[in-house]
This record gives sequence, structure tokens and C-alpha cells, in this order.
Amino acid sequence: MPLVDRTLPYDELVLVYPDAAHTASNRAASDLAADATANATVASATMNINCTATSSLPSIPLPDGYRWCAHPEQHRSQRSQLMVACGFPYTANEAQSFWDVMETADPAAFAANLFFILDADNNLAATCGLWPGAHFDPARWRLHWVMCAPEHQGHGLAKAACLAACEAHSQAAAAGTMPRPLYVVTEAQSWAAIRLYEKLGFVPYEGATCKASAEENRAAWRQARELIKERYGFEV
Repeated sequence: MPLVDRTLPYDELVLVYPDAAHTASNRAASDLAADATANATVASATMNINCTATSSLPSIPLPDGYRWCAHPEQHRSQRSQLMVACGFPYTANEAQSFWDVMETADPAAFAANLFFILDADNNLAATCGLWPGAHFDPARWRLHWVMCAPEHQGHGLAKAACLAACEAHSQAAAAGTMPRPLYVVTEAQSWAAIRLYEKLGFVPYEGATCKASAEENRAAWRQARELIKERYGFEV
């Protein structure tokens, strides 16, 4: 079953992460930890790789053979290639330009709010990040560029990356450095991602944004629900 269906609509769908969703996120984290313990040994942080001290890395457990790395500069080209492999409608050069723009805009935020998972061969397996969004006024932060290489899917890596980002946002929001609520933007084509976000505690947002009216957002969600239910048998 494909995780991305390009025959479905590409209309933006917004989900928000309200404070009440923390319970769902904590439950997802517990489930992930249980899976990692039952199925594999948690990855060692002592393997040979250039990354920051383990104390600065996410505490979310990963399956054996995977580990966290902070802003792996040596993997710049892999980030772009991963976008292409995940089906984003960009060339590798276009994808690289997105990363370059974000990094130039705020290098410190770029380095601090990206979460990378590497495999045993030091290849980039999954990533996601936090970045200021443009859908709300005043601005909110969004979960952005959630990606997992096709050959590494099915191991809970995308969930782990998202949990790390949500945890970082919750800590920053508690400290008053990031506003709540966090949000994420996806589309019906990424029907599997919608299910993941809902399991993490995100809920569909059908109000107005800076990019669409409430009526437009409700219509987009209504169409997405109908098509995903019809094609895959899932409620979203």
C-alpha cells in the first residue's frame, strides 16, 4: 500500500497540536519506547560520527542501527536527495535552495530546530524540523519537512522525529520562546502522514488561515476524508 497517493488532491490541510494533545503525544512516545525495547536494542550514541554531545540530542528511543545526530553538515546533499526520494515535487537543486534559504535566514534556529536520524552507515534516514510558519497571524511555529527514506520506512523513524520536534516545541513554549499551538500542513496525497499526525495528537483545523478561508479549509478536509475513506478505508 503506497504511503503517498499522487492521484489524491494536493490542497493544503492544516492540523494543530493543542495543549490537550500532550497526553496523546506522551502515549505515542511510550508506545515507541515499548516497540524499540521489544524489537531491538536502543542505538548506541558512541558510534563513529560527527555530532554534538549526546546530552543535547533527543531522548526518544530509536531501533538498533539508528541514532540521532545534530545538524549533520556533511549530509547537505542527502537532505535534498531525501526530499526527491520522498516524492516532493522538486529537483535536488530546488530542494537544496529551500534548505539554503532557511539556513541563511536564521542559522542558529536552523541548527537548533532540525532533527536528524542516521542509519548504521551514517546515511540520513529521517528528519523533520520546526520552523516559523506563514499560515497564522500572529505567527506560529510549524512542524516542517517531515521525511523518511523509503528504504527506512516501517521502523517508526518518522514518528520518532516528529516526537522529538513536538517535545522541543513544548519545552520552548513552556519557556516562552515559541508560541502555541504548533501546527503542521499536509495534503490528502500524504494520507499516511495524516494518520501519523493524528496519532501524535494533532487535530484537523478547519478555521480560517492567512492562506484560505474557513469554508475553503472545511471543504478541503471534507473532500480528503471522503476520498481517503473510500480508497483506503481509514477515518481521518
